[in-house]
Amino acid sequence: DIGDYDAVVSNTAGSATSLKARLVVGQLPLITHQPTDLNTTAGQNVVFMVGAVGSQPINYQWQKDGVNVTGHDMFTITKHMRQFDSESRKWLQDASGGWSYLTPAGVLIRRSVPTDLNASVWADPSQILGLNFLIVRDVKASNEGSYRCQINNSLGAATSQNAALAVTSAIIVQASPN
Repeated sequence: DIGDYDAVVSNTAGSATSLKARLVVGQLPLITHQPTDLNTTAGQNVVFMVGAVGSQPINYQWQKDGVNVTGHDMFTITKHMRQFDSESRKWLQDASGGWSYLTPAGVLIRRSVPTDLNASVWADPSQILGLNFLIVRDVKASNEGSYRCQINNSLGAATSQNAALAVTSAIIVQASPN
């Protein structure tokens, strides 16, 4: 029961009242979905995902090799807007109020940019609700490293496991064999 409490202690000599103390009930962030290692070829897009529950609001900060990541697409899908679905689109909303949609092939279109998730997402979009995404587009060798997510709310913090990103160069055939 959230509120301000004090204690009154008394005996035959009198009574004393303590200072007030505030009781706050909530939940620390708890990671429910860990990011996984990824292997890709240079020029491809990769998607890291993490999920957490806890008292809202929950904040996510992705890191690469222990340094905060900036300049990449990071968002949390919060709602499936079923009332707008059609045979070719399932509509979703992110934490900032932005709209995106899924195609039957499991491609998420957000800000006109496609991201391949998985065809199973089309059958059950609820499996991505609450997940926070980090999308690294047009991967380069410099993107290789260890990724993790720092998750916090007003009660505390949690850190995801590390997920390695390995990048290989695309094979370029310069001459055909004889």
